[in-house]
Amino acid sequence: MSTKLKLTINLSMLGPQSTGLGVYATNCAIIIEKYFSCSVVSSRYIPDATSSHIASPVSVSIGEGKCAAFKRLIYSAFKFPKNSGLIYSPSHHGVFFQHRQILTIFDIIALRYPRQHIFQYFYFKLILPILIRNSVAIITISESSREDIQREYRVPREKIFIVPPGIDIDKFHPSSDLNFTKKDYLLVVGASYPHKNILELLENKDFWRGRLRLKIASCRGKYRETLENAVVGYGLQDSVEFMSYIDDNSLCKLYQQCSALVYPSLWEGFGIPPLEAMAGGRPVIVSDIPAHKDLMGDVPFYITPGKPETWKRAFQELEDSALVEKKIQQGSELVAHYTWEKSGEKLVHTLLTVAAELSDLLRCHDGPVI
Repeated sequence: MSTKLKLTINLSMLGPQSTGLGVYATNCAIIIEKYFSCSVVSSRYIPDATSSHIASPVSVSIGEGKCAAFKRLIYSAFKFPKNSGLIYSPSHHGVFFQHRQILTIFDIIALRYPRQHIFQYFYFKLILPILIRNSVAIITISESSREDIQREYRVPREKIFIVPPGIDIDKFHPSSDLNFTKKDYLLVVGASYPHKNILELLENKDFWRGRLRLKIASCRGKYRETLENAVVGYGLQDSVEFMSYIDDNSLCKLYQQCSALVYPSLWEGFGIPPLEAMAGGRPVIVSDIPAHKDLMGDVPFYITPGKPETWKRAFQELEDSALVEKKIQQGSELVAHYTWEKSGEKLVHTLLTVAAELSDLLRCHDGPVI
């Protein structure tokens, strides 16, 4: 008599601080827990979870110091005995000595920009290849990331599945205030690393200074110091405002009231802030990198990094009210394709494709199927 395949969700990396990785991991876990009988390893509970919960120590979660990643590898190696069944990790933090796990890799930015986070670079260079070899499938968030992973780690394309993030339209939406008026400022969200390329926005100040202010949210670390020094050097102290951590309600208002979100990254695996801004009913200016063009098509105003003339054109187009309204409408239609419900269908389909035996663990049979 055969036994059912065990399914475990590895959330041991989740800490108390909210991050983009954490939002994705938590939502994916909620989806799986909804459809499958499983166990969850985490230092915190999933909302409304009914599966068995295995508490992991907070000390191994993201944000708990430089040694947390090492502790997490040791913890997971001993926490999951051999033949633990199928282990699903909604991040790149997998489990050693397991030969049946599904790993999630958002992008390989750590390899492209090693000096930004040297410890993560070595993890992606030395540890991740071992975990990939011990995985039955890899999940990523975009076609461009799938191509990067396939090329860098020599993973067969058919082993890599795409499950994009969703946008919570209950949190991010156009203003319902009848007296609403947009404010004359540009918004930047997430500017803690050089590849976000906000310095180039400051360098192209002549195309927006005088008629638009600039608000830079979720900006911290050494790169913030670089940007602050540039602001002083360019004499932009009266035009630029820095903000640290922003809660979702405040962020939604920032999106709703801005003239445009600017997201000129040199590389991304996806690009959540532009979609959140579109959900808030605003236009976006983004770099013409593969991930953005694959994700957003012709909806944004595009700039090409290193080419000032494209910045000039983007800000000229931002003055065309009819074009802006067209972009806003296109953005609203685009965001409708990136909901957690649609992501959930792709995730459940992927799991059942990788391990058909998981059908025995389905809580209900009227949900997403192959």
